[in-house]
Amino acid sequence: MNILSQFNSEELYVINLIKKECIDCNIKVYLVGGIMRDFLLNKKPRDIDISVECNPINIIERMSYIKEYKYHEKFHTSTILFKNGIIVDLIRCRKEKYDFPGALPNIIPSDIYDDLYRRDFTINAIAYDIIDNKIIDPYNGNEDLKNKIVKKVHMESYSEDPTRIYRAIRYASRYNFRINDIQEISKCIKGQVFKTISIDRIIREIVMICSEDNWINCLALCNELQMLDIDINWLNKSKLCSYSSINDKIIGLFISIRNKKHRELFINNSILKRELKSAFKNYEDLNYRLNRLIFNELTNFDIYNILSKLNEFEIKLISFNRIYKYIIINYFKNLSNISLEINGKYLAELGLNNGKQYKKILRYLLTLKLNTGIFDEKNYLHKN
Repeated sequence: MNILSQFNSEELYVINLIKKECIDCNIKVYLVGGIMRDFLLNKKPRDIDISVECNPINIIERMSYIKEYKYHEKFHTSTILFKNGIIVDLIRCRKEKYDFPGALPNIIPSDIYDDLYRRDFTINAIAYDIIDNKIIDPYNGNEDLKNKIVKKVHMESYSEDPTRIYRAIRYASRYNFRINDIQEISKCIKGQVFKTISIDRIIREIVMICSEDNWINCLALCNELQMLDIDINWLNKSKLCSYSSINDKIIGLFISIRNKKHRELFINNSILKRELKSAFKNYEDLNYRLNRLIFNELTNFDIYNILSKLNEFEIKLISFNRIYKYIIINYFKNLSNISLEINGKYLAELGLNNGKQYKKILRYLLTLKLNTGIFDEKNYLHKN
């Protein structure tokens, strides 16, 4: 099978550039991982991943057709943008050693066979030798693709790197595959395997899940495996949320989570947007304030005074509560665009010299405008 025939002319051009330099330097070069998996599934690959049995900087420095690149010395990985717009991840073949479960791996330069052994699943442990035009599949990944199975490559895979559990769920949902190691995964989860990795690594995987088209199916499986305590019915209940947006999906997930400790993951991380984390942190207090107002006589000014100070994510969060539905509709339809046409300078021009009263006067006028519908506050001031 000639995998190279699957590429368009621009992709093939840059792959052949890399191939030529590797031949000239007597370096082995391979297509690896997701690109092979997707080609064998007759799907368009998302990325072009190429592994070489040398430091990739040695190849990069020989090519003049590169527009820009990023190189990571510690891991011998690089991302290259070529002049025709094609992006390639060029990395060194390596093996990985874990000092303890959940640790980030130590990187040791090696060959393609060690590189495939370190990978998460057999369906991702397939390579194509670009020079010799042959597939390398030591763990029968192609057979697992045909049988629709997600299966680990080696023993202790999930305890070494618990994020592989999230990835198994993603691939199973994306391709409608069966997870072969489901009992082992369940055992790892019950053994508190996620305590061996940082909150940031967990949230990063959850963000990746929320980028999937079948994100609800992914989260349903997370719930089934007791990774997250979720009420699936709440995931996409808000009409204000656009579920093509990852942030909106995460908002739905936060609302659906019943376990307080699980919710805290979404607050105490450095992955999510600051405004989104702030909305999660303030959610309970915001609910409390709105509930107090609802049980009193709620005016337009009260609604405006609260909602106008909220960011986009906070409003979307409260929109999941049916009690607030008409309050939010009223705000956006009738109140959100209302503002005063005057300010403190105008009051001074009228001869009101007590500047300390300006804020009180302006607040009073805004309250009238919101609650009674007056449109000309200038005329109101002159008459009163």
